[in-house]
Amino acid sequence: MALKITVPGPFTMIQQAQNDFYPDEESLAMDLAAAVNAELRALKEAGADMVQIDEPYPQARPEKAQAYAVAAINRALAGIPGPSGVHTCFGYAHIV
Repeated sequence: MALKITVPGPFTMIQQAQNDFYPDEESLAMDLAAAVNAELRALKEAGADMVQIDEPYPQARPEKAQAYAVAAINRALAGIPGPSGVHTCFGYAHIV
């Protein structure tokens, strides 16, 4: 049986975190992406067959998402061996 692990993505995390240190949300997202990358690497080394990032917030924050969400997601997944995925939500677009 294959083991799949899902973690929150960096763009989603900045929507739920208070920023008292970084000059802007993009800087925070990129550092969180580096932390997510390290976590994904550790999960793969521990035996995860597939890793996935959950990013439900891009549809709710389209301007911010367009500015830096893809770059943060790419940084989070950079160099991750084997299968990986990104889950985004589009089902609530009729509300937003």
